[in-house]
Amino acid sequence: MAEIKSTLDIIMEKTKGLSLSAEEKEALKREETAKKIRGWVRRFLDDKATLEDLRREFKEVLKDEAARSLLRAELIAYLHPEGDNGKVFRMMKELLNLRTEPVEEKIDTFLKGLIAMRVARLKHMEEKLARSGISGSAVLPNIAGDPEWESFYKKSLEEFREQSLNLTGS
Repeated sequence: MAEIKSTLDIIMEKTKGLSLSAEEKEALKREETAKKIRGWVRRFLDDKATLEDLRREFKEVLKDEAARSLLRAELIAYLHPEGDNGKVFRMMKELLNLRTEPVEEKIDTFLKGLIAMRVARLKHMEEKLARSGISGSAVLPNIAGDPEWESFYKKSLEEFREQSLNLTGS
């Protein structure tokens, strides 16, 4: 069976005779670790690996604080305030020993604010339609097609993730 080579091994083969600086080697190592973390997190979230598999795989990796930060950031990227975050929280608790309560509270606050903003935006859209002569009980504004809402929502999600990363001790 052919040996599976890491990205670093392939790069080292292709650059025989050339030398990498210590910083370049470190950057390659970080990228290799980040890819490994992304892959294993995805496998767990897709039910193709168990938490015990991850624990075994990351036993040595998670002794490094930089790798722990990479995993924390990767998990935060998978958090979605309107989604099921159970597996992400479980990984945070069991692999990184993080308290998830602050992030869970942040999600609750975010959702309450989001609902209030959605209601206000729908009311604004309804009023705008009425001013242009479109009204009635059958008129339902489509917030999903509103570019202003989409922009606001994306920005809010980015801010949520940034604040969540800070809550988990990045």
